[in-house]
Amino acid sequence: MPVPSLLLLAAALGANPDCGARLCNPAGLRQVAAVLAEAQKHPVHILQIGDSHTASDMLSDGWRTPLYERYGSAGRGVVAGGRPYQGYLTWGINAAQSPGWTVNGIFGKIWQEGGPSVGLSGYTKTARTPGAYLSLTSEAVGNTFDRFILCGLAGPGMGSVSVAIGPTSDVLSFDTPTVAPLCHEFRPPTFSSSVTVTTLDANPVSITSMATFRSTGGVSLSNVGVPGSQLKHFARNSDAVLAAELAAYKPDLIVLAFGTNEGFDADFDPEVYQELLRGQIRRLRRLGGR
Repeated sequence: MPVPSLLLLAAALGANPDCGARLCNPAGLRQVAAVLAEAQKHPVHILQIGDSHTASDMLSDGWRTPLYERYGSAGRGVVAGGRPYQGYLTWGINAAQSPGWTVNGIFGKIWQEGGPSVGLSGYTKTARTPGAYLSLTSEAVGNTFDRFILCGLAGPGMGSVSVAIGPTSDVLSFDTPTVAPLCHEFRPPTFSSSVTVTTLDANPVSITSMATFRSTGGVSLSNVGVPGSQLKHFARNSDAVLAAELAAYKPDLIVLAFGTNEGFDADFDPEVYQELLRGQIRRLRRLGGR
């Protein structure tokens, strides 16, 4: 029987949290250990959300590597579609895109309050011409995949894409009667090293995230970060998109890795930040159905 999915967030919500010299609520990590103990039988997905330290994949790859070595790889996990900004890093898998994509993100000049909704990755890529593509190519055998998940925004008049995984190709339409997020999983017949998503018409296509996984056990560690962002910017993500993506990606552990940029905020208030952090943890638990 598969291990029940666990949503553990690194903060205590009780009135009297058990905080030792280095860590609050250490007993909660026992649940993580129990899930990891079954990792070689059932894939475990860890999702880290944060700022540039997460986006650069320096810290996240620092614990991805030993987890891979101990438990095996369950794939590269969740990434933003294409290359949302110059210098975007995706260790272990190469992300590419054609011209013709615009981006809405939760922080900086690209943030459009009335623009396309944004989800876990912090970025939404939109194309309005046929032939625009986003692609992923694995750089190691451990990052080949037999599950590909594509998430985007659906609604009346939205466009379609072809999804080419190795020698196979499928079509996914985002044209639906009602406006809603849409995540779809593709299962190629064999392990593949590349996937290309290409727009088929001039109707708009908005991609919020994509992911590659392996179904044979091991650990995948997704790093989704936005350079320069603070936790307050994560509140700009759409609840509906977050809920759809959490349901599709099924993280066993979520890590919120914000705080560095807050340290340079002249108006920083630790009590306000504490409530914001607790609120975002409650939000993720609610949207994740926990």
